[in-house]
Amino acid sequence: MHKIVAKHLILRLLWASACLISGASSVSCSKVAKAAAEPTSPEVFSVTTPVVMDVPADRHYVASVQNTSHIELCARVEGFIEKVAVDEGQHVSKGQLIFALGRQAFEMSLRRAHARLKSARADLRMAEIELANTQTLLEKKIIAKVDMDLAQAKADAAAAAVEEAATDVAEAERLLTLTEVRAPFDGIINRLSKKAGSMVNVGDVLTTLSSDGDVFVYFNVSEQEYLEISSRPDYAAADGLSLELADGRAYPCRGRIETLDAVIDKTMGTIAFRGRFPNPDHVLRHGASCKVAVHNTLKHVVVIPQKCTFEVQHRLCVYRVGQGNKLQMEEVQPILRLPNHFVIGQGLGEQDQILFEGIQLVHEGQVIEPQNRAWDAPAPL
Repeated sequence: MHKIVAKHLILRLLWASACLISGASSVSCSKVAKAAAEPTSPEVFSVTTPVVMDVPADRHYVASVQNTSHIELCARVEGFIEKVAVDEGQHVSKGQLIFALGRQAFEMSLRRAHARLKSARADLRMAEIELANTQTLLEKKIIAKVDMDLAQAKADAAAAAVEEAATDVAEAERLLTLTEVRAPFDGIINRLSKKAGSMVNVGDVLTTLSSDGDVFVYFNVSEQEYLEISSRPDYAAADGLSLELADGRAYPCRGRIETLDAVIDKTMGTIAFRGRFPNPDHVLRHGASCKVAVHNTLKHVVVIPQKCTFEVQHRLCVYRVGQGNKLQMEEVQPILRLPNHFVIGQGLGEQDQILFEGIQLVHEGQVIEPQNRAWDAPAPL
């Protein structure tokens, strides 16, 4: 009897547990079904549109400065330096005396040359008188014609001697003028390698002279950039170049591209450009190093902030808001990278809407609620 009662109690407990589980399950299912039936609203994300504008696209290169005229002043005669008329770093004018070499020996040579010229002219005069007398005697048939020919030959020889002596005088005068080394153009004297009293030979370098006017700036450009720069109609504009000095300061005067080499360096794949800059304050010196900027402006190009982009397998992409506010991944082709922006060549138009913030929180095909936002305030160009 006790066994029957116990068995009956166990069955009642099992039936109660089953009812409880079934009830809980039905409540849970109803909640899931209710949640699935209620539609979720799209999440709000900031979107923006590209800006079409003119963008500066300067290119910067390391450059070297050279004076338009930079020459060595050499001794053209042998002798001692008697006088140094200038100092290092001094500005000189064209024709100004710089060095004076010993003149005494050259003055003596000039006097001897004048004496030989005077003697040769006297011999010529005597030969001309003799020729005239011989002509008279020949006309009177006192002498033969051969005597006349001899007198003519003596006169010709005397005339040649005069020409030779005159040439010696001119050469002595030239050598005398070369004892004075003068500036061939306006410029600045560099280091004086020879001082007063030094013995110099022909060809010895005395100093160098640099012009103080415009300067040349040389810089190397890759072949691809050369083709791009030279294709511009205004690449040689009067203000197309600017300089940054070695201390980081901007040089106040603008320059222009003047010419370029005829040959591309095969080892480096570059070609040298030559710019010209005014140098009114003599700040730019021969041999100085600087940075040159070749100015350019991209007209009416599409610009977007970098924060709108992401990379997928080395491709630059954005999320474009398509029909029904659905996100579509679009590949874009940048043509210039700025510090915080991209200039886009292909892939976007000025009417497109792109995701501005929250790229890491969305996926392609997701529907969002777009909230327009201008990017020039949080991401100034």
